[in-house]
Formats: sequence, C-alpha cells, structure tokens
Amino acid sequence: MNKVLTSFLMILLCAPLLSQDGVPVIPDEEYRLACGPIAGLVALESLGVATDLPEIATRCHWVKDKMLPLTDLCGGLSSYPGIECKSVQISPNDLCRLLKDNRTAVILALRKNGEEIDHAVCAVDVQENGQVVHLIDYPELHQKKLIGEIADKWDGAALVVRISPIRRALDDVAVCFAPLALILIGVAWFRSRRRNKKTTYPNEHR
Repeated sequence: MNKVLTSFLMILLCAPLLSQDGVPVIPDEEYRLACGPIAGLVALESLGVATDLPEIATRCHWVKDKMLPLTDLCGGLSSYPGIECKSVQISPNDLCRLLKDNRTAVILALRKNGEEIDHAVCAVDVQENGQVVHLIDYPELHQKKLIGEIADKWDGAALVVRISPIRRALDDVAVCFAPLALILIGVAWFRSRRRNKKTTYPNEHR
C-alpha cells in the first residue's frame, strides 16, 4: 500500500484529527505553536496510528511557549506501541532515501525565523526522482520543497519515525495469509452447507 492510499484511509478513519486535505486540525488555541507535537501527530497519522495533540503533548512533556527538545519528542513517539523513533544526524540524500519507504516519516528540526533551530516539520514523501520533498507544516500546511531549499534551513538533525520491525513482520504476515484465510473460511462454509443438506434430506421424505 503506497503512501497516498494510506493517507487517504487515515483521513477517512481519523476525520476528527485531520482536515480534508490531511493537515492536522488544531482543537485548541493552546496548541497553535506546538510545532513539535504537531509534527509528531502528522508522522504518527501517516503511519496509521490514531492519536491527538493532547495525548502527544502529555507523552512528550510539552510545555506551552517553550521549545520542545527533540529527545523529549522522540521519547514520546517511541512510547506508542508498534512505533520506533530514533534521533539522527542525516544528509539530504539520507532523507530522500528514508522517505522512499512508505512506512517511515521524518521530523526535521529547522531554522524558520533566524539562525537558531526554532521549528519542526514532518517530511512524509519524496517525489520527482528524489529532488522534491513533501512536507506537512503548520500553519503553512502542505509544502513541496526542493531538497536544496530544505538544506538551507536544516543542519541534519531529525527524528526518524517508522513502523517497528516486529509490527512490520506482523503486517507482512497478515497481508500474505489474508487471502489464504478467506479461502479456508470459504471451504469451511461450503462443507458445512453440504453436511447440513445431507442431514436434512432424509427427514423431508419421511
């Protein structure tokens, strides 16, 4: 399942959390400047994890009007079952490589209003032969940036958020065996009907 289909399904399933274009709905003015938890929400929703901003803020120990350290955000996201989050220092090429995996999102620590790191956004996809990165930000919402544009405001600090290896294995097994399970259920149903017919016919001729 590609990222477009996954995002579409999550919009349907998590309508109270996401707007119609897949951007998080901010339920309370208190969280309007919570760029770290918002980026975490985008990352988790893109991976199929249903949650909300208050829950993420609690898990990350977010404090209003204070910059949330990446380590705290990483710890909060890692506390979700089936999610693996790692703090890394990566290159633009590494970022594009990671985003080719549709079960990975990357949160970037950026410079937005000056020379210091003061903002976080979530990269969810890479397009056009690895040259354009799809970001979901707040309040700018969807952005498509050339990798060079991102590098100008980013020093490589990031959180790699992905489905854990155990959950990946379970998901892959479920995908492989789902058709077989349906076939077995169908065979069992057919045999059950045949047995029922054999037991009812003699009674009808008495």
